[in-house]
Amino acid sequence: MRSLLLTLLLAVPALLHADEITFSAATTSPGQTDHIAVGLHVNVPNLGNLTLEMPQLIPSGQGDWIRPSLGKLECDDTTATVPYSNGAKFTYKIEADHSILCTYSGIPAGFKSLWFSMVLPGAFSTGGQYGFGGADALKPFPATPGNRHVLENQASPFLLVSPAGGGVRIEAPSESFGFNDFRPGWNAFSLTFSYLFKDNPEKGSFTLRFLPLSAPASAPAAAPAPAAEKAPEAAAPPAGTP
Repeated sequence: MRSLLLTLLLAVPALLHADEITFSAATTSPGQTDHIAVGLHVNVPNLGNLTLEMPQLIPSGQGDWIRPSLGKLECDDTTATVPYSNGAKFTYKIEADHSILCTYSGIPAGFKSLWFSMVLPGAFSTGGQYGFGGADALKPFPATPGNRHVLENQASPFLLVSPAGGGVRIEAPSESFGFNDFRPGWNAFSLTFSYLFKDNPEKGSFTLRFLPLSAPASAPAAAPAPAAEKAPEAAAPPAGTP
């Protein structure tokens, strides 16, 4: 099933070009409800296709996270809009200069943030690199499974380099980036981050950026994950997370 989804994503048209990184908000399968396949599609040369999912709504206190109603997604080549069961709405809009405008509205009282997720291929463990901050922060992907939550509460930007040398720098107004390892149950990693509602929690907007990133001249080989105590699970794990 996941190989079929990857094939569909590879067929998504890339409409806006930014130093060869291409974006699309369209989906080739109307009515698609698999959360890892619907959202903002980013194609990075020598890295591949990434999909930033439509975000979930996080409550201020105890309570259920609200997933978007993906069956009601409205999208074209440059925008993707999705409603929520509580009346909220969220939109990705592809703009110039590697920028993605995110807008939200109708957020009811009792919700504090939007939660985003992006699946990263498990094959990155054979030579890929990641990091938070400057290029000197790059480190090898864990070669073997370790903690589920490898890093938490990291500040923007997130840097990603594939084993083939293609790279991207992801910027977001967030200090809660996380890097997760789903192995051995599922051969994949993920990037997550939250956007906190501030001045006007009912509606607002913010910008994400996806910038080209060149790999270092000599990338170190992947290192085994260090032994460590199991990281605590999040108080309210995201619904639908594999």
